[in-house]
Amino acid sequence: MPKSGSFHVAVTLLIVATSFGCAQEMSPDAARELNQFIRGGFLIDIDIRGTVVDENGAPVHGVKFTKTLFKKGKHYTQGVIDGEFVLREDDSLGVYFSLSKEGYYHKLVRFNPSFPGAVRSETSGTLIRADDLKIVMEAIGPATPMLPYENKIAHRIDASSTLMLVAENREEMMQLISERRRRISLDLTKEPLTELPPGLVYVRALCAGGRIPHRSDDLHIGESSYGAKNLAKEAYLGVTGKDSGFILCEPTREDGSTVPEHLLRCLKDAPKEGYQKEILLDHHSKFVFFYCKVGDFYGKGHAGLPSLYSAEDGDRVEIMVWVYMQPDKSRNVRSME
Repeated sequence: MPKSGSFHVAVTLLIVATSFGCAQEMSPDAARELNQFIRGGFLIDIDIRGTVVDENGAPVHGVKFTKTLFKKGKHYTQGVIDGEFVLREDDSLGVYFSLSKEGYYHKLVRFNPSFPGAVRSETSGTLIRADDLKIVMEAIGPATPMLPYENKIAHRIDASSTLMLVAENREEMMQLISERRRRISLDLTKEPLTELPPGLVYVRALCAGGRIPHRSDDLHIGESSYGAKNLAKEAYLGVTGKDSGFILCEPTREDGSTVPEHLLRCLKDAPKEGYQKEILLDHHSKFVFFYCKVGDFYGKGHAGLPSLYSAEDGDRVEIMVWVYMQPDKSRNVRSME
């Protein structure tokens, strides 16, 4: 994939050449070289014949699609796929293929230079070609609506820490959701965790010498880097209350997606036992995933990176946490979307 700088160079060359009439004065070799540079860097030819299938490989009929073609603007086409489909586009910047059918999760396929199997040439652009591409639609299964909790929680050394409240029964859960009373502040240096009310989700950072230490090295995740001084060296996610805790998970998908909502789909049936009061937020990716249990209720969720903020009046660690609880006390935590 060309860098954005190359794109700006190509666009600038085109604007200059067009604005000043230079395109007509270019020699044939120079014009050909400019055309090859632009095409080799950005244009895509797509020649796909494929089938929409379920997880067992059987064709899925009646799939609604929206095709977004990026070619001199955006162009939208909608229709229905009855199993097989053909997709052919020349000299485009890419195609987004959005698929939906009741009973299945929404599917978005991006045909761009990052598409697996794409072949790029410096002079002839990118070719995406397949004679028998299988696009798998994942069945939702027996999913039921779950109650969402989302908040930024924090651990402060010398001040009130911010905790997220997850209720232990359905009525309280519904009331918390409707009233948006999901965060409370407590001084964890004065309030022992064992004496706190049940259902409080908290973050606890390692402390040394009255400070919260940072990582010793930068964290590299994919193409992103996070500075060592901006991340806590050691942080834990915990929950108060009897029979409450977390189980760490490392979900992976065959399509390689790292979108949190997609990875959460992999967490379908919460374990009955094995929950820990605290789990170490040992990040190998941007999010940590987990099953959770609060009293008799099961759920799942994910947490972001433990961001460290250092100040003279005391350090603090903040993380974003998303928790989805099943209000019917079953261990079925399948995602609806």
